[in-house]
Amino acid sequence: MARVLVASAVVMHLAHGTGLWPIAAPIPIQHERPAGIQTAEESIGTATMEADGTLELRLIARGPGGLRGEGFLRYSPSDPKYKEILDHVGPLKPGETRSVAPWPD
Repeated sequence: MARVLVASAVVMHLAHGTGLWPIAAPIPIQHERPAGIQTAEESIGTATMEADGTLELRLIARGPGGLRGEGFLRYSPSDPKYKEILDHVGPLKPGETRSVAPWPD
């Protein structure tokens, strides 16, 4: 399982208006692969494009002491962050799913 810093997930959530918790310092975490989806070694979850173009992100992370984080995010094509998210995820067509690489620190 790949190791990354929770800071990247926190930054992503805060940058996209979904920050739910304050964190004082980065904590190393491990990401698990969603069942049934082949993912890259550095994957933090999956992105799926729905028929209307909406992006659905399912992100999963594990950390020390049983720490676990899950995120479910949806971005419609009219969302101001849509292009940024799609650029990060890579090209998708409706009905396709692909793994999501960690956001840069």
